[in-house]
Amino acid sequence: MKKADNAELNLDFLNNYALEDEIYLQLDKLQALTASQALMHSTEDLDIPKKYYQHYSLIVDEHVLALRKLLNQLFD
Repeated sequence: MKKADNAELNLDFLNNYALEDEIYLQLDKLQALTASQALMHSTEDLDIPKKYYQHYSLIVDEHVLALRKLLNQLFD
């Protein structure tokens, strides 16, 4: 194997490693968002405005889209 091939393989490995790290970060964010959203739904306090539920849903949607893009990059 040539040095250029080794360098390319190492670069691919590092890129995949960085993508994997970003994927896990997005998963952690989604887990935190869904946990806080579940807490909001389980509370007896009904004074939480509907806009907060909508806001959390939009944020979760954004993170799911970001996660999907990262997964597409990883498997391309």
